[in-house]
Amino acid sequence: MNPINSIISQYWFVDQFVVASSSLLIDSLYLMLLFSIARKRKVIRVLPFALMYIIRFAIQHLCYLPTPKNYVWNRPSVPSLTIFYEPVGDFYPSGHVALSVLAFLYFRRLDKQVLAKFATVCTIYQILVLLATNSHYCIDILGGATLGYTSWHITRKYTFPCKHGKRTIILRPSKQD
Repeated sequence: MNPINSIISQYWFVDQFVVASSSLLIDSLYLMLLFSIARKRKVIRVLPFALMYIIRFAIQHLCYLPTPKNYVWNRPSVPSLTIFYEPVGDFYPSGHVALSVLAFLYFRRLDKQVLAKFATVCTIYQILVLLATNSHYCIDILGGATLGYTSWHITRKYTFPCKHGKRTIILRPSKQD
């Protein structure tokens, strides 16, 4: 048991704060993505997220992992739109990290720097919380980041077609697209 995990499991208010803040961040990121997609009225932009959840669903049914030792992820007093609080065996790959990475790439492509930075902070915070609470294995986090990037990479040419036949680089989106 790592020292942070023991503190979280020992003190109820720390556990509640960590789990609730993680859930609120991922829910707010999810709502920002939905609002951004709905505002542009381009349903095709749902494609990377749909692909991510389809692949995640398939992997979870092929790869069952037991609940990690010293698992601390209790139900806080805050409801969540996207997070299950009981261990349900959906560890690999991490949906928290996959959604955060995908949100970063999506907002970066839209040239929404503030939202891209928020998604970066969410990604880092989710990784730290998931490791501190032992609610995911390390491989789950790596798998989630890979899944988020792969879903983006596969679908970006359909979601954001390039103008004038120019190739667009993900990390430096052009203003003309």
